[in-house]
Amino acid sequence: MIFSALLLALLLGGVYSFISLSSANAWLRHTDEVRVRIALLRGTLLDAETGLRGYLFTGSAAFLDPYRLARADWRRELDDVRALTTDNPEQQARLHTLESLIADQLGGFSEGRAVAEKARVATDPLALMQQHKRTMDTARALLEDMENEESELDSVRERTAPHRWGVTAGLFIGGTLVFLVTIALMTAQRRVAEMRRGRDDEERRLLQAVFAGIDDGITLIDRSGKLIFANAGAARMIGSPSPEALLAASGAAVTERFEMRGEDGQPFPSAQLPSRQVLAGSPSARALIRHRAAPSGPWRWSLVNATPITDAAGAVVQAISVFRDVTADRDAEERQRFLLQAVDEISSSLDYERTLASIARLAVPTMADWCAVDIVEDGQLKRLGIAHVDPQKVSFVAELTRRYPPDPASRNGVHEIIRTGELERLEYRSNPVNRCYYCKHELYTTLLRIAADRGVAVIVDGANADDRGDYRPGRQAAREFGVRSPLDEMNLTKAAIRELSRRAGLPTWDEPASACLSSRIPYHSEVTGEKLRMIERAERAVRELGFRVCRVRHHDDLARVEIGADELPKALEPDLTARIVAAIQALGYRQVTIDPRGYRMGSLNEGVVLRPA
Repeated sequence: MIFSALLLALLLGGVYSFISLSSANAWLRHTDEVRVRIALLRGTLLDAETGLRGYLFTGSAAFLDPYRLARADWRRELDDVRALTTDNPEQQARLHTLESLIADQLGGFSEGRAVAEKARVATDPLALMQQHKRTMDTARALLEDMENEESELDSVRERTAPHRWGVTAGLFIGGTLVFLVTIALMTAQRRVAEMRRGRDDEERRLLQAVFAGIDDGITLIDRSGKLIFANAGAARMIGSPSPEALLAASGAAVTERFEMRGEDGQPFPSAQLPSRQVLAGSPSARALIRHRAAPSGPWRWSLVNATPITDAAGAVVQAISVFRDVTADRDAEERQRFLLQAVDEISSSLDYERTLASIARLAVPTMADWCAVDIVEDGQLKRLGIAHVDPQKVSFVAELTRRYPPDPASRNGVHEIIRTGELERLEYRSNPVNRCYYCKHELYTTLLRIAADRGVAVIVDGANADDRGDYRPGRQAAREFGVRSPLDEMNLTKAAIRELSRRAGLPTWDEPASACLSSRIPYHSEVTGEKLRMIERAERAVRELGFRVCRVRHHDDLARVEIGADELPKALEPDLTARIVAAIQALGYRQVTIDPRGYRMGSLNEGVVLRPA
């Protein structure tokens, strides 16, 4: 270990010395370039003043050629010197003084200065020439000071270069000797490590053999949170193809795959997992957790118990967790509890409308994520109650029902919700520029399976003629799955579709366009359920303030709000701006800005080279 540290120190010292040597040579070249640039700037100033004097005393405009060239070149040449001396405050100060002198006293070599001084030379040539001399003397002194400083720096750097060569050679020779000794030690250590690794593998195989027939999941985690053992039951319950694949994944990656809730239905923080509690010092920990592979997997229940493993000194070094799938038992209990509560509700009142509305609330989340109770009254559907696992979506479901009234005579029933798993696909979550392709691929895979089960021959989508020239990678998936687009095939544009909808009396004919919420997240920034929920709630909050067209672009902790052009002046009123900012910040965004350019379709595509699909 000591030799390794010494070798590392020598190598780092050698590398540092070599880099310093390279840096010294680079600075020598840098100093030479500065001096060249200063000489160019000096020549430009002198040529300009010489040309101006020739013009003043001869009246010939030909003398103004170098003066005019200086007007075009002096600032660029001065900026070149400034860029090369940013590390030198004194040089920067001199350049600032010189810049002011050229701009103020030499007029930036403007045409107006030349004309004015031509008139003045006829009346007072001596005073004018003395002024020129004082100005140029000041400029020469500044440039000479700059040149002297660069010369001094050049001398210092030339003296240090040989010393650095000697230090570098000594460090590398010493490092070579230590390296040889270290290699011998490392070889011996490697053999010991291989023996220990073989023993650890043997212990792991023994544990696998012991726990192979146990249905419960068993995991072992070290103090850093790394998973060091998992049996086949753990791999199966977590959804990993094998214990080896599970061990290869990080603990955070495994946890992020799941949406977890406690017995009370509230989100279960990963910091409260039993294994983390015992690693933090608890003698034991136990939790009943409801979880699913977010966002569309089935909910499961697991009873998790964790116990610490200590070393000889009593310090916790590992945590062993045993988790049992109690979904069947829990579901049976929940169903029995639901039935008992439903019976109590039904027998407690003769008001069937209130009773059925209460049953809808009881069903969530015990039996379903959301529940609606409809009855047929006078040939029409009447909704008595609605409940959703996310209370904020109750109003959304009510609005959905208002826009699309259910038809009890429909062959497929009132409504059908089809679940897809876009967020379970890494290609979609990573949010590439063709994200929509993976979204549609998942959707059409699911629809094709349903169509085959029901004997449906064709799947159609809502693409229209206006979509042809736009960047829509989802169209590639549609072609691959043989999806038809009747609106596009009939050459119907968005405007034509709205007009036909209006004539047909459809309430949605003038609804604002509503793109996928993932389109609010910049490309290559991961799409997560939490981000989508934040965006959805933020846009709902803006709409509740009276705005029809809005988009909330998600830039981590910053929300950029785009408002429709006709409503933008209203949104920029101080009172409404403050209300928008407060409403969105209450949802978790730290910063909120209202885009003064207003809503622009596909604004996150700006600056991205895309080709129409």
